[in-house]
Amino acid sequence: MNHRLSLALVLALSAFAAQAQQAVNPKPLTDEERAEINAQRRAGCKAHSENLKMLQGDNPLMIEEGGKQRELTRAERDAQIAETQKILQDYCGEKPKGS
Repeated sequence: MNHRLSLALVLALSAFAAQAQQAVNPKPLTDEERAEINAQRRAGCKAHSENLKMLQGDNPLMIEEGGKQRELTRAERDAQIAETQKILQDYCGEKPKGS
């Protein structure tokens, strides 16, 4: 599960980095480049959405720290949930539940 979370972050960061690069590089994007960025953004948003469901589930989540596995604490899990929700809201346009 750690690998899925890490992969999702890499995908999202790739899409966001490409968008940031466009902001500093005034050269217009080709349709293909724009489509690739949008595809990466959609993939990152989908992965973050899946991670949020996993974080909000009842199953214990394990992380590796110093070569040893341990379960995420409730506080760590809550922090990850909040961070993932913020990413979904800021970059994916998802409104928080209950709004």
